[in-house]
Amino acid sequence: MIGPAPRLILALALAAAPFALDPFAPGLSTLGMGVLAGVAALAVLDLVLLPRRRDYEAALDVAPVLTLADEEPLTARVRRLKGPFGPALLRIVLPPEWVTEHDQTPIVVPAAGEATAQFRVRARKRGRYHPGPLFLRLGAPLGFFWRDLRFDVSAEVKVYPAVSSMKRYALLAR
Repeated sequence: MIGPAPRLILALALAAAPFALDPFAPGLSTLGMGVLAGVAALAVLDLVLLPRRRDYEAALDVAPVLTLADEEPLTARVRRLKGPFGPALLRIVLPPEWVTEHDQTPIVVPAAGEATAQFRVRARKRGRYHPGPLFLRLGAPLGFFWRDLRFDVSAEVKVYPAVSSMKRYALLAR
């Protein structure tokens, strides 16, 4: 999904200002046409330079077995295959039975490098789960547009009750 960034809206509003002032200062609409054409050319260039899905890879590292009610690490890795680095916003979709302090975090993926983000998750219910997908929101080089990339990086995770808690309850029951 591609969307306009606030910078594009601001640039278009500034380009429209000469049109609004034209009744008070004739000839400003000509200047406005030039500014608007420049903003449009930069916007098209920004769209062409917008990062693409084929430029990125993502993976999810999580233990195959988690313990119920304990905080466990979940690591998302994003690798840029080509092109310049840039800031991004990484978001993960977790099962509704899992709790986390935050489900998105800003990252910077270096050129031809890798960035990681760690999430601390706590399962509230036992069972089999599939965390993921990952979403990466990237800005265009000039900042006029952003693009959301989806990575289907699901892994099966089983959640079991904590064995230490069960042993403690067994000892208390005696």
